[in-house]
Amino acid sequence: MENKLDLCKKLIEEGKSITDIADICGLGSYNNLFRVFKKEFGITPKEYYKKIKSMDNAFEEDKT
Repeated sequence: MENKLDLCKKLIEEGKSITDIADICGLGSYNNLFRVFKKEFGITPKEYYKKIKSMDNAFEEDKT
């Protein structure tokens, strides 16, 4: 399961849709992805995406 979740994180970082990620990773549905992801990482896939984006934005601001 860990490898699937690593792939999920990578796909989230690439901006893929959550439903596509659930299919690609073999989790079947958003609900399964949500449940497994939150159990493993303590945050939802959407929260993870927002966290990554906020870190990207902070990095971009530091470059200017």
